[in-house]
Amino acid sequence: MWYVKPLKDKAKFIAELLEIMLFVFAFSWFAQHYVLGFAAVKGDGMLPLLGKNNQVFVMKLFKNASALSRGDIVIFTDKNNNDNTVRLIGLPGEKVEIKNGLTFINGKPIYEPYAHTPLTYEMAPVIVPKNNIFVLNDNRSDQKDSREYGSVPFEWLKGRAVFCYWPWTKIQVL
Repeated sequence: MWYVKPLKDKAKFIAELLEIMLFVFAFSWFAQHYVLGFAAVKGDGMLPLLGKNNQVFVMKLFKNASALSRGDIVIFTDKNNNDNTVRLIGLPGEKVEIKNGLTFINGKPIYEPYAHTPLTYEMAPVIVPKNNIFVLNDNRSDQKDSREYGSVPFEWLKGRAVFCYWPWTKIQVL
């Protein structure tokens, strides 16, 4: 029967196509929820590096604070369910303070070429608790960071921004 074979081949082709589509869907869902996501910068706190509505890729693969480094740009969701894009400054157990616009970690000044700080800005010393990080905006006049929220619990972290892909004029590795 010459007409049965093409019908059987079509059914096999459709079954294989559905299997491939299911695999691609499952893989992309897993990757977006657990490996790599997307985020929009919601304000001017990271100017001049990242402005409002810049779009970034977010790496979600990390298990603890030791996978992050000082200077990383992280995204966290605050207690009001707002996403914030900020720079990691203090790690658990460190003492963070700001004197005359300079940030000090454990009494030593750190080099921050990205920070735009009013020269007279001050912040009393704070010890970062275990399983928390201390974050600041690059635009230090925008205080929606650890100066307002306190230390950020590790559970609030969504990931580390790794690449800005929009707008085209701001494409860069972060």
